Amino acid sequence: REASQPMPDVVLLDIQMPGMSGFEVCQAMRKEFESAHSRMPIIMVSANGNDGEETALDGFRAGSTDYVPKPVSPDAIRQKVQLVLNMKEGNMGASISLITREASLRLDAARQQVMAAEERATRSEALLKDSESQLQRLRDSHVDMRRRDEEAIREEIVRKESQRAQ
Repeated sequence: REASQPMPDVVLLDIQMPGMSGFEVCQAMRKEFESAHSRMPIIMVSANGNDGEETALDGFRAGSTDYVPKPVSPDAIRQKVQLVLNMKEGNMGASISLITREASLRLDAARQQVMAAEERATRSEALLKDSESQLQRLRDSHVDMRRRDEEAIREEIVRKESQRAQ
């Protein structure tokens, strides 16, 4: 690479590629452009959602600046790119604002999930109480039916004994 060629502002690098992995490409880029390490942000992108945290850590060890799991929304990519560009340019206020906004969105989403879980738990508790009361009514009904059956059998025995005695 010639020194006169401009460096990219940011690199979006998929982890799963033919030939070399994204981790290997990231390491090679960091070695080749070591002097520009802090100026060339690399955002790793991966479909490995099941092990996202470990994949992200592998990416950071390989030299990536950030990590985005697939499926990726265009807004998430824009925010990540803007974040690393702000950091590259030393505009920490804008970076902090983006991080704060992203954290706020995640917190709102988590709150909504908690509220939905609490609502499901409340409905489940109500269903459980209703089921318990229905079960108790069935038990009571069964006991009453058994008592009536026993009384009917006793009455039938008494009736048959009195018929025999006549």
